[in-house]
Amino acid sequence: MALPALAQEGNEAEKLFRKFETKLAAAEAVRIALEGTAAGIEDVPGVLKYNGSMVFAKGNKARFEMEVEMEGKKQKANVVSDGVKLTGDLFEGKGRLEDTPKKLFDELIGFFKHGGPVVGHVLSSSSSEGGRSIATFKASAFKVGKKEKIGKREAQVIDYTLVLENAPKEVDKVSFSERLWLDVKTNLPLKRVFTGKLKKEFTYTETYSEFTLNPRVDAKLFELPK
Repeated sequence: MALPALAQEGNEAEKLFRKFETKLAAAEAVRIALEGTAAGIEDVPGVLKYNGSMVFAKGNKARFEMEVEMEGKKQKANVVSDGVKLTGDLFEGKGRLEDTPKKLFDELIGFFKHGGPVVGHVLSSSSSEGGRSIATFKASAFKVGKKEKIGKREAQVIDYTLVLENAPKEVDKVSFSERLWLDVKTNLPLKRVFTGKLKKEFTYTETYSEFTLNPRVDAKLFELPK
């Protein structure tokens, strides 16, 4: 009796995830507010903390406002894309004007399916040799957990295993684990924990105070600063 019960729970967890995945993939625009921590990052001592907001829309338009704290020091990153050009106060330098990546919107959608934007950025930039390759994952081994409260919202917990589909040699066949807290009313994330091991074990935890699909967006948000 135990095996059919486990299979049924796994099917339910996968249905919930695929529903979320489908809703996110169909979105024309997304607005998110989050805060997170990252522990075990290579070359980063202690725990990295970050928080901020993001709005991105079809046509590769985006606006990010993030703050990162490491060893008690804070840095800000403000990035704007009008769909053609991208600029902002980046960690690497101020005010650089660059071409917007042609698949920026799709990349961001992918990041929020699995891991979140920090995980996506870290694994994407490390998963290419001589170029940029965006991290894409295959999810399996779904399990349904208990219902829990995230703030005042009720969430259904699901767990699953992730494998990088375009992994470089150093992470080939390495699996990661993700736990997702889905709002029982909207089926959108309230929280996630992404864990794995490359050269050492790491954990990313993100909590979302907002995760809105197809919000009303003021076009001025995507105007490049003069």
